[in-house]
Amino acid sequence: MLPDDDDDVSNTTKKRQQSIQIPDDLSIPFDLLSPKQKLYNLGRLTSVNEVLMFYETHKGKAYSSFSASAKYYNLVMTSLKRMGVEHQVMDRVFKNYQMVQQPKDSPEDSQFVYNTYMSYYCDLGEVGKVEKIFKTIPNPDVHSYTILITTYVNASMIDQAISTLAQLSKVHTPSSASYQSLLVKLAEDGDFSQCYRILKQMVQDGIELDRSFYASLLPRVAKDPSGQAVDLLYSQMINTKSVFIDDRLFRRMVEALVKSGNTDRSAQVIQLYDSLLPRSEKYLTSVTFYYILRCCPLDRAEQLWRKHIGDQGSAHYMTKFNVRLYAKILGMLPDPGTQKITQLFRLAQSRFDEFNNIPFFFNLILHAHLKENNIGQAWIMYQLLERQKIINTETYHAMIIYCGFHQNYLGDRLADFVDAGGGVVLGTYSHCGGGNRLEGRWMKENYDPLNGGVTSRTFQLKLGQISLENHPVLHEVNSFCGGSQSSHGDGTLAKDSVLIASWENGRPLIAELPTKKGKIISLNFYPPSSNSVTDSWPSNSDGGRLLSNSLKYVKNANY
Repeated sequence: MLPDDDDDVSNTTKKRQQSIQIPDDLSIPFDLLSPKQKLYNLGRLTSVNEVLMFYETHKGKAYSSFSASAKYYNLVMTSLKRMGVEHQVMDRVFKNYQMVQQPKDSPEDSQFVYNTYMSYYCDLGEVGKVEKIFKTIPNPDVHSYTILITTYVNASMIDQAISTLAQLSKVHTPSSASYQSLLVKLAEDGDFSQCYRILKQMVQDGIELDRSFYASLLPRVAKDPSGQAVDLLYSQMINTKSVFIDDRLFRRMVEALVKSGNTDRSAQVIQLYDSLLPRSEKYLTSVTFYYILRCCPLDRAEQLWRKHIGDQGSAHYMTKFNVRLYAKILGMLPDPGTQKITQLFRLAQSRFDEFNNIPFFFNLILHAHLKENNIGQAWIMYQLLERQKIINTETYHAMIIYCGFHQNYLGDRLADFVDAGGGVVLGTYSHCGGGNRLEGRWMKENYDPLNGGVTSRTFQLKLGQISLENHPVLHEVNSFCGGSQSSHGDGTLAKDSVLIASWENGRPLIAELPTKKGKIISLNFYPPSSNSVTDSWPSNSDGGRLLSNSLKYVKNANY
């Protein structure tokens, strides 16, 4: 199909559209309009028969100098085309025009009718018919060439389309509409390199890009891994300021910047948003708000949320996706503010039932408590989730201690926790490194299954000798690799500890201290998988099972 925005028609088309006189009162019945008013109101008719009745009635009247003109026939043919008339009818009307064509019709007037006729057969995919009509036009204009190019593109005749575009460049200055269908097709077919080359040449030739061109091409080139076309379009839009950025174009550009290539284009998204203020605020939808929120620095994201959603929750922007994103943003702030997350949770509960039965918000609050060293509150929430059976791996992850920030305080609290019968799973770096290891009572009273050491990294270190093959922690664990870093501590087995399994370099991999009231398991590897840290243990390995087994074991759960 041809582009349907008014930006894509030729200057002649625009002048003719501007000359159309439409009655001020559209409530006047069609039958009461004058013949000329009826002609310009054919769009109000709903059937082919009504248009043909008007055509047959008026084509031979006293004002025949008008009814035989290009304007008359073009408006009739445009209405018939819009209604999907059979080609025999369109052919008959066009032949009538050729027979009664007025001498006063200029070549431009005649081209206008021919272009409508070509466009009709372009929509039908009749390549041969379009070529035949094109050859009968004495001096085809830009729009004539554009229709022929579009016909070739729709038929996947890309070479012919490019050749016709080259011919057009020799006789006229192409418009962006002349390139539009071709570039869209190349992008949809995944030929992003050729699409970018042609687009770059257009820019170098000074061809002005219109809104329809941007809006049609952006969603397609957003899939290009290189992101070159999106960057070029963005640069043109921002720097040339030759096109008015309306709400549709703003949304398309934001989405393309977010989705294109492997490069973070957050700065460009924010630049676009800021450059259009305050207009861009009116352009926001729940989706574009999500994208912009995702691109903002943490402090700016919080400001945007307060401005556009606030404590009461604006229904226009507050969707489940936006709530989830903002909740995660709050969790990433240096001071996560348990109170802020809890307040957002209550607001979300009042709007979306699903948040009552999933652990998403509970996990965020749990993480916030741990970040603020509210160990007691975190444990209370963990037990609540366990009782309500809305617990998942993220919940477990929150209770794994692998980095002993505030070493003395946390060491004291964890020792109290174990003395009360609580179970703990440790990971690297909680037992090694002066800045990370657990201290306080935990270190002084020997709660750690491993003696302190320093961090060691070995490429692709694997599970070695198994000392306790039937230990529950090794249930259905067949193999394990620490990844390209294989971070672990070089400490030795502590007094009274039991070795469960070793690394292949002989260092402890899994150990247990059975002498305390609560169970303590030490996993001598970095707990996050390759999903979070690319050089950590592979997420499709048995590392997750080791963590899950260990957590179940220390809390006396069934497997």
